[in-house]
Amino acid sequence: MNFEVMDERLFSLRMRGKFNNFIIISVHTLIEEKYELIKESFYDKFIQIYQRIPAHDTNTVVGDFNARIGREGLKTNYREIGAA
Repeated sequence: MNFEVMDERLFSLRMRGKFNNFIIISVHTLIEEKYELIKESFYDKFIQIYQRIPAHDTNTVVGDFNARIGREGLKTNYREIGAA
């Protein structure tokens, strides 16, 4: 029925169901402190989408509210093949 992209980290998909409509909101926020204005803008957009959901629709919010940028702090646990 409707697919709306607010930005690269936020979109919504509204689908028609047999008895009611379904809305999926996908989110991927930033947690870095230096991006406060970007985070505020993101949450403003998220609230805009969420408040437009009709009361009779079923909604689901999916995604990552703790998204990080880059690979800092990433720990891997692996062993090279053939290593003794």
